Amino acid sequence: MKIAVLFVILISSLESFMAEEPSIYVQVSWDMSWRRFCNFISLFREQVSSELIEMKSDDSYEVVNRTRVRLMNDKINCAGEGSDDDAVVKFFVSKSQMDLRPDNVDRNTTIRAYKIIHDYWRNKKMALLDPIFVGKVNKVELMGTDKPDISEGISEATRVAIGIVVGLTIAITIAIVFLCLSARQQIKKRPSHGIPLNVLPSEPKITMIADDQQYHPQNEPQNYQQYDQQDGFARQNSGSFQGYAVQDNMKYDDEPLGSPML
Repeated sequence: MKIAVLFVILISSLESFMAEEPSIYVQVSWDMSWRRFCNFISLFREQVSSELIEMKSDDSYEVVNRTRVRLMNDKINCAGEGSDDDAVVKFFVSKSQMDLRPDNVDRNTTIRAYKIIHDYWRNKKMALLDPIFVGKVNKVELMGTDKPDISEGISEATRVAIGIVVGLTIAITIAIVFLCLSARQQIKKRPSHGIPLNVLPSEPKITMIADDQQYHPQNEPQNYQQYDQQDGFARQNSGSFQGYAVQDNMKYDDEPLGSPML
């Protein structure tokens, strides 16, 4: 008889324990003790509920009532002066503020609460929840038997770093292509012997002379002085001999024909 009573008590205890654990909930690990966090419970519930907006049956929107954000383990850890252990807060969002039992959990709204807080924590934006929580959150997890597989994705800082790397890569690629095209154009401008075209001598200019400035040989004085191609001395026509022109050597004609030795 006693064994049966103990068995019933054990089963009831297990059922009550299981009933306190909803199918899905959010677990937030804090870098502060329970004693300190217990002073901010009202603020935490208020800020979380203000981030959750849902549609009503008449297609209007409303903010989730703060009463529906139910903390699961605050009463035990905040009893008396509060525990000195680091706070690990478990909470879920209920479907109604009139029924806060763990089996009345609003799964979709609880998941949205997790995504918002997780995004604030991962991307260092906890100030959007409240400035007093900045740097105080160590970890945000989605717990329970009914939790979905949610990929954490890429953090905002990582996304910005990837964007910077991609931008630098594109800029460097454009610069390399520009330098290659410039070098190719310089090579095309060079002749085969390697001398740039801009240093080659330019073509001589041709100046046209007007008709009144053209050279007319008949207007110049005639010089009948000619030069002997053999001795290079100037000669003048002095006459003719047997039909041939005879030229006198101006240099040698005046010299005596006799030998200096005579």
